[in-house]
Amino acid sequence: MPSLRDREARPEGAPDAGGRRRVASGLRAAGRMVALILLLNAGFLAAIAAATALTDQAALRARLAAMSQADRIGTTDYPRFLGWPADRFSDCVLLSLGLVGDESRSVRERLRDTEIIQVPPRLACETLAALLRGESVAPLRYGRYWNGHQILVRPLLMVVDITTLRHLAGLGALTALLGFVTLLNRDLLDGTAAERLAPLQLAWLITAVLLTTGFAVVFALFTHALALGTACLTALWPRSAARAGATERAAMAAAAGGATLAFMDNLFAPTFALAAMLAATAASGRTVPAPRRRLAVLAAVAAGWVAGHFGTLACRAALDIALAEAPAAAFRSWWSAATGRIVSTTDGVRPDAVGAIGRNLGWMLDHPAGMLLAALTLLYAAAVVRPWRRGEPRPGCWALLLPLPVALGWYVVFNNHSQVHAFFTFRALGLATVLAVLAVLLPWTGARRRN
Repeated sequence: MPSLRDREARPEGAPDAGGRRRVASGLRAAGRMVALILLLNAGFLAAIAAATALTDQAALRARLAAMSQADRIGTTDYPRFLGWPADRFSDCVLLSLGLVGDESRSVRERLRDTEIIQVPPRLACETLAALLRGESVAPLRYGRYWNGHQILVRPLLMVVDITTLRHLAGLGALTALLGFVTLLNRDLLDGTAAERLAPLQLAWLITAVLLTTGFAVVFALFTHALALGTACLTALWPRSAARAGATERAAMAAAAGGATLAFMDNLFAPTFALAAMLAATAASGRTVPAPRRRLAVLAAVAAGWVAGHFGTLACRAALDIALAEAPAAAFRSWWSAATGRIVSTTDGVRPDAVGAIGRNLGWMLDHPAGMLLAALTLLYAAAVVRPWRRGEPRPGCWALLLPLPVALGWYVVFNNHSQVHAFFTFRALGLATVLAVLAVLLPWTGARRRN
């Protein structure tokens, strides 16, 4: 708000120079963010083109055929792994990219999206096995599966088998999760009276996140492991900027994180990634004194992530359409896919916002891990909470509640996708629930005695 002196100095009706400067500054910041997103996508395209060009397609297909013959890839689309369904369907679909067609095709032709056709009752993994046995399988264009997993997966499969790849990807994802949770825990308790309880809170946090998200399934899937590992890593990117209260820097880091996730992910973990990033930002911004400033940083991070993520999805669509032999058909495919996630009736599921939330909540609770987590949480609360003592003010604890409405809002907007794929979209709700419980317990953790 302009001061009284500013209003007296400016003639009535004259334009507000400060307002114009703020608008111009905002436009310049938006321009820098757009440039960053385009630059990142150019880098992604160059990397995936290099990985495709350097991969010997005939040798890769021969290696995959040997793995399939030894039953390393598997022919079951959704086997159970520690009680959770493992989405081998996506693994098999992504392995099939580029395998259908002439092996001597150019890099541009191999960059085009082809997917093995799914012929009921034979689904993705069985069809991939048939393709690798030499049977004729017609390709189906499916632009949504064109993503950055090929940058890592294709070169690795030339030297390791699929089982080792899944274990390496799972180990990387678990390491990223442990790093994220450890830094989040340290930022929340560092310098507080409860700092001595940090190891106990860390143990509870790690256990709670693992149990509510079914994270262990990453050791059975390279697709989800790459997505969740990227989500945990990119969640920390705005951390240093948030600690300094640098709003624009935090937004740019969030945009880079959202763009990277959109390229490495295939709608496996976007809500999980945004929830984790908001939590890391809230914890690292705890030292920023003004609540309004903290809220501004959080809003900038959320806006930057949305711009980076959906901007990259738009770039992926544009590249796919540009590479297609029939651009109009490719555009219709993308449009149908985008709207189908929101309003369409697919797989016998009608759009239902309440049903989407209910299905994800059911997947989070309908597992023996849910009862175990409830018991561990009660024990943890009994160990650290002292209700007869005075709570210590914890600036920014309320911000840990933000991931919960973000997850629920995502299920409402993308309700069709969240119902059909609730067996993995529930992970965001699991993480958000753990953070909400933490937000309630933190003010009373290691509280001081009342005078």
